[in-house]
Amino acid sequence: MSSREGPSRRKFGRIDPYCLMAVLPVLLVAGILGSLVNIMLGLGCAVFAGLILLFDSWANRPGPLPPEPEPERRPVRQAP
Repeated sequence: MSSREGPSRRKFGRIDPYCLMAVLPVLLVAGILGSLVNIMLGLGCAVFAGLILLFDSWANRPGPLPPEPEPERRPVRQAP
């Protein structure tokens, strides 16, 4: 059975709150660079911050659900 068969995984998961500790300063720098230096440089930094968030969300995607086990079959009891 290949990894493509069975229940599929979601493409993206939750964003780790600690990832925001890296992304928010990059967005701050992007805003400063975009307003004071060069708009394209600021946009480049903002895209980089978005890519960090995208990668983090992809890395935290949930695994596939395990298949449900079949119920146990018990022998039929006969009346005495």
